[in-house]
Amino acid sequence: MQQSMLRVFDRKLNEKQEVEIKRLLSKYFENLVEEEMDQIWEEKKMTQKDLDILFNALQDIITT
Repeated sequence: MQQSMLRVFDRKLNEKQEVEIKRLLSKYFENLVEEEMDQIWEEKKMTQKDLDILFNALQDIITT
């Protein structure tokens, strides 16, 4: 797959095209992560309270 993508993009692109391709790829992977997070959220029956606890725990780690 990676090699075929390299062949597709094995041509001179202008800066605008490069930016657009990067944006499209970023959006694609952002959507994949969001879907996975939603699935985990549902499977684990997480609530906003759970998210707040995780956030606060991470904040404690970062600030110490």
